[in-house]
Amino acid sequence: MSIEVSFQRETNYLFVKARGEWTEENMREAMEAIRNEATKEGLTHLLLDLREIPRPDNEMTRYFTGEHCARILCPPFKSAVLAMPEVYNKFAESVAVGRGAIVKVFFEKEGALEWLLGGATSRRQATRVT
Repeated sequence: MSIEVSFQRETNYLFVKARGEWTEENMREAMEAIRNEATKEGLTHLLLDLREIPRPDNEMTRYFTGEHCARILCPPFKSAVLAMPEVYNKFAESVAVGRGAIVKVFFEKEGALEWLLGGATSRRQATRVT
């Protein structure tokens, strides 16, 4: 896997920091590792810091990443994702949410934690337009 993933267990959530190349295979492997660690720790709330992941080489990679997210990090998991504004275009998030994932992308940690640990749990509440 050419995405490095590190984990930090917090009281109510798992903090995940990832860096590396955004390919379909890399993201699928990273999500599987995240799910395995969260399951091992008994946590369903995930704060994923992907700010060190550059944009993928094509839009299909974003599409398949959204599909993998919905399949691998589906409920009961709830994921707040930190991304860089210049990398984010809503596509992967929209695909994931449309297929049942509870995920929302943020640019700042404070807003991400507020949403993650607050009340928004339905798919409809999980969508965001930024």
